[in-house]
Amino acid sequence: MSVLLTTFADIALPILVLIAGLGVGVLIIVVGRKKFRTNADKNFRSIDAKDVSVTPAGKYCEEDIMKFLDNLHMALPEAFIAFPKVGVDQLVVPGKNRIAYNAIMSKYVDVAVFYRKTMQPVLVIDLVNPNGSTETSATMDKDVVSVLDAIKLPVVQVKLEKAYNLETLRHSLIHSIPDKILAEINFSLKG
Repeated sequence: MSVLLTTFADIALPILVLIAGLGVGVLIIVVGRKKFRTNADKNFRSIDAKDVSVTPAGKYCEEDIMKFLDNLHMALPEAFIAFPKVGVDQLVVPGKNRIAYNAIMSKYVDVAVFYRKTMQPVLVIDLVNPNGSTETSATMDKDVVSVLDAIKLPVVQVKLEKAYNLETLRHSLIHSIPDKILAEINFSLKG
């Protein structure tokens, strides 16, 4: 009997220590989660207008870009729509590896052309200003080019001009739009 009590005492003590350790671990997790939620709530509180120090932006687009957009919409078939200053993170979704996605999170393309029916991006236009405007003088970011290449989204460079030949502009754009989209448009026009 004494052997049985000694064996029980030898087994019970480690089990009690293990149960006490698990209890302490659960307590730490519960307290840690509560503290994290409290800090998160403080970080995401709404902003009161009196605490904000901002001024309105002067303009969204320069006049030469607006002129280009007017001509672009005249040159494109009605099945397409174009928007300036589109965030690259609106053109792609992250895959398994978010490194490339994170590299483009705050970058923009000059103009993105979308198929109206599905709002699928079909073309990106990189505007080049021969006069060296700060808004369009820089070449497209290498990370942006890599991401657009990865999804096979064509990029067309277009010079900002005083006047545009709509047929030439239409020709350069239509030949860059993926054939699958053009075939779908032709099919819907026949049906």
